[in-house]
Amino acid sequence: MTPALTLEGVSINFGGIRALEGVSCEVPDGQLRGIIGPNGSGKTTLLNVISRIYPVSGGSIRLFDDDITRWPNHAVARHGVMRTYQRVALVNQLTVLENVMLGLHATRPQSLLDIAFRTSGYRRVERESVDRARETLEFVGIEDLADRKGDELSGGQMRLVEIARAVVSRPRVLLLDEPAAGLSLVRIDEVSELIRRINGELGVTVILVEHVLNLVMSLCERISVLVSGQLLVESGTPSEVQEDPRVREAYLGQARARSRQAGGGEGTAHDEGEAADARA
Repeated sequence: MTPALTLEGVSINFGGIRALEGVSCEVPDGQLRGIIGPNGSGKTTLLNVISRIYPVSGGSIRLFDDDITRWPNHAVARHGVMRTYQRVALVNQLTVLENVMLGLHATRPQSLLDIAFRTSGYRRVERESVDRARETLEFVGIEDLADRKGDELSGGQMRLVEIARAVVSRPRVLLLDEPAAGLSLVRIDEVSELIRRINGELGVTVILVEHVLNLVMSLCERISVLVSGQLLVESGTPSEVQEDPRVREAYLGQARARSRQAGGGEGTAHDEGEAADARA
C-alpha cells in the first residue's frame, strides 16, 4: 500500500541555521502518528514544510503518489492536506458556522463571476457548504455554537472550532500542531477522543505534534522523535519510545540546560521531572 506521506532527506535552512536535516520517514495511510521532541527541535517547522508553508532546501515530499515538494500550499490543501496551528486564529467577526465554512473555500474555489453575480452554481455550492459545516459541527460536538461569533468563545471552544474547520473538507491527511495547548484536563480528554474519532471514523491519516506526552502515548500507534532538527527515532511504538534511553537523555539534557540558565545547577528535581515526562 502506498504511504500517505513520504519524506526523503528533507532539510531546511534559515540563513545559516539548519532547522531540519535529512529527515526521512513514511506515514502509512490511515495511521495516527505522533511527533515529539524537546522545545526547538523542529516539530512545527516539519509541519510547515509538509503543508508547504516553508520551501525545502533539500529532499523530497510525496503525498500518496504525488511529489508535492515544489507545490504551492494552496495546491497541497486542495489535494487533501489540512492543518491546525499552535495559535488559534478565528475570524472574530464571523460566526462559528462561517468560520468552519472557510475550510471548504480552500478546497472549493469559485470564480469571481459566480461570486459577483451569485449564480445558481454559487448558490448551490454555498448551500452544500452550509450543510457540510453543520454536519461537521455536529460530529465535533459543538453544533450549539454555530451562531456564536469567534470572540464569544472560550479557548477550548475555539480549539474545537479550528479542528472542525480543518476536517470539514474531509482531508486525507490532517496535521495537528499542539491541539491540547492551554487546555484543561477535561478539554484535553475531549480533544483526544475527537482525534481518535477523526482517525477511526473518518479514516483520516493524522500527524500529531504535541507537548502533552501522556496524550501522545495513549493516542498514537507510532511515534517519531525529533531532536535538533534530526529524527532520533523514525518510528517506534509508545513503549519503545518510553524505554529508549536516547529519548530520556534528550529531554533530560534540555531540562539541565534550563536549570543552568536559571542558576539551579545540575541534577535538580526538575530534571528528574522532565525525564519522567519522557517516560510518561
